[in-house]
Amino acid sequence: SARLPYMPAVCVGDDANNVRYTGFITFDLNTLSASITRITNAALLADATTYGATSSLGASKLEHVVFGELDAGALALPANSDLGPFYPSVGAPSGSSLRLDLDVTSSISADYVAASALKRSQFRLSFATIAVNSAWDDVEIATSSIELSLSYLIP
Repeated sequence: SARLPYMPAVCVGDDANNVRYTGFITFDLNTLSASITRITNAALLADATTYGATSSLGASKLEHVVFGELDAGALALPANSDLGPFYPSVGAPSGSSLRLDLDVTSSISADYVAASALKRSQFRLSFATIAVNSAWDDVEIATSSIELSLSYLIP
């Protein structure tokens, strides 16, 4: 037998007990140069793996959100904007590897110029429903692969 190492992941979908999993991702923007005049392109990039019947989870959604604590309130709060699906509408077979490349330019731009001292961008990933089948049905995004790719203008 072999032991596989634990790989932290953002899970989106449901588990074997039919409990919904919603994913949250936060990027710290404080490390960016203060002299950026405009962000021209921003992409959320990540590697993901599918498990179970992801096609049973309905439409996926990537939302720009702002929350303080990662708690029940973060699940219920209204989104600043709906950025569309993060996952194709037709589910990939279980065990499929995906490369996510999601346009988040408008959200990153808005958060970068925000007047608040704490500059960050936060995103919520979810599916419309759960699959009541007592099996894991989810997309797992390896945390080590999550990155923000930026292009911007400086004077």
